[in-house]
Amino acid sequence: MKKITCGLIFSLFIFTFTYGQINLEHTFNSSGFGTWHFNTDTETFYYNANVNTNKLFIYSDDYSIYKTVNFNPPAGYELYWIYYPSKYLFNDDEWIEFILVFSNSTNYQMKIYNENMSLVKDLGAGNNAYVIKTYDGSFKLKTSDYVYNAATQTIDYTDKIFSIPGELYVSDLGINDVENTQKAYPNPSKERIILPYTLNPDEISTLHIYNLQGQLIESKNIHGSFDHLYLDVSTYEPGGYVYSYKQVKATFIVK
Repeated sequence: MKKITCGLIFSLFIFTFTYGQINLEHTFNSSGFGTWHFNTDTETFYYNANVNTNKLFIYSDDYSIYKTVNFNPPAGYELYWIYYPSKYLFNDDEWIEFILVFSNSTNYQMKIYNENMSLVKDLGAGNNAYVIKTYDGSFKLKTSDYVYNAATQTIDYTDKIFSIPGELYVSDLGINDVENTQKAYPNPSKERIILPYTLNPDEISTLHIYNLQGQLIESKNIHGSFDHLYLDVSTYEPGGYVYSYKQVKATFIVK
């Protein structure tokens, strides 16, 4: 009996030692835009936003507030998305820069700002951004503006390529090349569509589906043990849709 008891205590000790090291460090709360992270050459930062008060919050890796950025959407617009917060990607100064996308439910505007809300570049119309690493190791920025064409039941794209001077450090944003992104299929569809995605084997994330006006339709939990999601679109209105996870976005059509 003593041997069994000692063995049980030892097993509990090993279990506690092995599995008892996961501790909650911090909880973020935000409204309208969840918490993401990015890396620089010296630090990991976290960020989220409140779309009701037009504030972007950037946190240091110890979770203290690094900066509160007050942004001013164009008249009639609101924040739609934030792309590529980074240092040294869009220029070589010491400020954090990022792309803000604003929407008025019909049109989109993309602008690069730094953390002091100084305008770095007006990218014009667009609702999607990708950093592409070229064969020679340089980087380019691709922006896309897409509109659903009801007459042809297709999504019409306007894509622009910008040269950028810097580089992107490894982060959860990754380097997304739209040409290398798997496509939804069958596309268009009116019943069920397969949405491909790529995660690390044990990674868990959330996939969001939006219409082209930026309205959230639904969200699905996804896991890295699979590489696609079967989505029932039989109740969706005909038109174009966007699905996104992490900072990856792709489109599909419901007919």
